[in-house]
Amino acid sequence: MRIDKRGGARSLVAADLVLPVVAMAHSIMDIRVAADCFRLPFADGSLDGLWNVGVMEHFEQERIDMMLSEFHRVLRPGAPVCLLWPAHDSLPQKGLRAVETVANLFLEKPIQFHPAEISKLRSSREASEALGRNDFETVFVDWGWRSLMAFKTVVGRRPA
Repeated sequence: MRIDKRGGARSLVAADLVLPVVAMAHSIMDIRVAADCFRLPFADGSLDGLWNVGVMEHFEQERIDMMLSEFHRVLRPGAPVCLLWPAHDSLPQKGLRAVETVANLFLEKPIQFHPAEISKLRSSREASEALGRNDFETVFVDWGWRSLMAFKTVVGRRPA
């Protein structure tokens, strides 16, 4: 909600593979589009920035690299990419898994709040290496106490 749209000169696009998720995007979004993060419907070098929230942890490293390569393709030179990526020490994810485990002891049909998180971050170095493998410069990786509450903030930039 705090993103500067530069008096209407900047458009914000909400994209997700699942259309109902896109429909629920905040009203600040100008455009909503169903899109596959491995084949984004944007021209090369056409985006001024990209935010990816809670997606990376659901893929193996090879697919993460494919996704980051696609992000690199659509970002203009010098543009940032911000990845909100859960780590092994993320408390909400641990809490949800504990609730699932206990609930599933009593339920006839098991529940799962969200897909398996197979690639949670283990270190800030791992985040920087993922960016570097895909021709991004690391700007910032938040591994501080605030990041325990949900996601690590990983910011890279496509070189100018």
